[in-house]
Amino acid sequence: MTYPGGPTDPQQPYGQQPYPPVPWSTEPPNTGSTQKGLKGALIAIGALLAVIVLVVGGYFAFQKVFTDSPSEVVSAYIDEARKDHPDRLKIAGMLCQTEADKLRNQVAGDGDADNDSLVDWHVTGEKITGDTATVTTEYTVKTIGTQTKTSNLSLALVKEHQEWKICSFAD
Repeated sequence: MTYPGGPTDPQQPYGQQPYPPVPWSTEPPNTGSTQKGLKGALIAIGALLAVIVLVVGGYFAFQKVFTDSPSEVVSAYIDEARKDHPDRLKIAGMLCQTEADKLRNQVAGDGDADNDSLVDWHVTGEKITGDTATVTTEYTVKTIGTQTKTSNLSLALVKEHQEWKICSFAD
């Protein structure tokens, strides 16, 4: 029996012959280890820069997204001030430094608020000019018996340490 490439095959009597050696093939092939190291370093630097950009961008996005507007600060102030037992530290945190110092220096009784006469209080408008803002509110109080009186109150706010703080009240 004969098979291709075998000794009885007339076209290739001695089987498949190897290719003759090529002079440049005697050197070991370049594995690219220098290029792999450089490529790895570039990828690592790129990843580090991407992480830095994400962290810094996230920080500034967080500052923009989670900073309360002047109206939100006033609404939070109203909510806290209307409680039977308002938290003075929380209220002081919503005030500018000057007003917070005045509040801390006031001698107060037990800290309870007399909110029985306050019927309603809500924000009606807001105007921002740079680092200052004015928020207008409307409030209703009980007067004599079941009678009520509605008035407006403007609150001036300033930006301290990138946060809006209430700094004065005016009718």
